[in-house]
Amino acid sequence: MKTSAIAWDVDGTLVDSEPLHLRALLDTCRRYGLDLSAEPADRFLGAGIVEVWEVLRPRLPEGTPREEWLAGISSFYREHSASLQLREGAEEVLLHFERLGIPQVAVSNSHRAIVDTNLGLFSRFPGFRFSLALEEVPAPKPDPAPYRRAAERLELPPAEVAVVEDSPSGLRSSRAAGCYTVGLRTPAVSLPPETANVWIERITDLPGALDLPTVHCTDRNPSNPNQEPD
Repeated sequence: MKTSAIAWDVDGTLVDSEPLHLRALLDTCRRYGLDLSAEPADRFLGAGIVEVWEVLRPRLPEGTPREEWLAGISSFYREHSASLQLREGAEEVLLHFERLGIPQVAVSNSHRAIVDTNLGLFSRFPGFRFSLALEEVPAPKPDPAPYRRAAERLELPPAEVAVVEDSPSGLRSSRAAGCYTVGLRTPAVSLPPETANVWIERITDLPGALDLPTVHCTDRNPSNPNQEPD
C-alpha cells in the first residue's frame, strides 16, 4: 500500500470531544423542551450531527428550525471548549508525518465552527493542508463524498490516501470512497474487523501500520534520530 497522504477524522480520533458533544446536545435539546438525560450516554456516540437531528426531529417541538438547533449546539460547544483535550500522542504523530513530508488533511462531520475550535487545540503542529467541514461537502459521512473530495483536492487516487477513523459512519465513508482505511479502536465502540483495512490501538501505532518510519513517534527530526525534541 502506497501512502501519499493521510486524512484524519477529528472528533474522537484526534480530539477527545465526545463528552462535550454530548453536553452540547443535552443542553440544546433541553432548551427546546426535550430531556435526553435518561438516554444511554453512548446512544449517539460516533454519529454525525445530521444523523442525530434526523433521529430526534420527531421528538422536538413541531417546527423546530434545524439550523437554529444546530447553531445552538455549535455555540455551546465553542463556549465550553476549555474542557477539550487532544488524544494522547496526536500532536506528536502529526508532527512526525509533517517532518516526513507526508501531506495531512482533516475531514470532519462537524460544522466549520466546531472543526476550527478543535483544530485550534494544536499548539505545535503547523497545520493541515486543508480541512473539510460538514458545510463543505455534498453529503456527510457515511456517504463517500467527504473522502472523495479530500482525495480530489489532494490530486491523488483514493487508494493512496490513508484515512484514520474511529466511528462506524466514518469507516463506511472511507471504505466506500476507496481509501485505505485505518480503524482506531476505542473502548466505547466495537466494530467488525472488516470495516477497516487495518486496526490500531493507539494513534502512535499509525506509522508502523502504514509501514512508515516510526522514530518512536516523538517530536524528533527523522533525518536526525538523535536530536532531542524541541
